[in-house]
Amino acid sequence: LDMSRLVLHHAVGSFSMGVSGDSVRDFTIFEGDLILVDRAVRPMHGMMVVAEVDGENTVKKLFNSGGVVKLQAGNDDYPEIVLQGEQTLSIFGVVMWSITKHGA
Repeated sequence: LDMSRLVLHHAVGSFSMGVSGDSVRDFTIFEGDLILVDRAVRPMHGMMVVAEVDGENTVKKLFNSGGVVKLQAGNDDYPEIVLQGEQTLSIFGVVMWSITKHGA
């Protein structure tokens, strides 16, 4: 079974990475999950993205509406990230899939 043929539309621009932390658990992405990220997909409002804010990598939901750009956590224990002043934001790609391991 070649999973890449089933799930990746842009194989050259895609990568996988492991998730650490629980800041997006309410979006059904959990610590230890494997996410598949596509760099060729244009990030838009409401999409899950892999981003870097001031040198820190994070997975969050992109809010981009009415001139406001922020990254939303999926866990009330974490604040949303609202860009201010000279903060920098780089979006590496859009999360297309998350894979959760069940069992041992």
